[in-house]
Amino acid sequence: MKKVLFILIAGTLLASCSTQSIIVKEARPAGQVYLAEDTMQHFLIGGVGQKQEINVVEICGGEEYVYKVETELTFLNVLLASFTGNAYTPRQVRVYCIQK
Repeated sequence: MKKVLFILIAGTLLASCSTQSIIVKEARPAGQVYLAEDTMQHFLIGGVGQKQEINVVEICGGEEYVYKVETELTFLNVLLASFTGNAYTPRQVRVYCIQK
């Protein structure tokens, strides 16, 4: 019984990770792409009815330098959410820019 419970919990935690990427520049840019921002956004109760904005143009120093924006539900985020019963549900946000 303990084995089955452990497998179910581990499977749920591992299967819950997800990533969404928004690629702004379709072709690979001539300049070097680098990670400009990697931050955790904080939500309550799964983020229902909540939103957070991030100004990628300001982070990259101009809209022509924005390459990709990525949001991810990491293992740590899922672990924090499971400990709080989904009352607190953080999400990672990464901004990739093209070097000037």
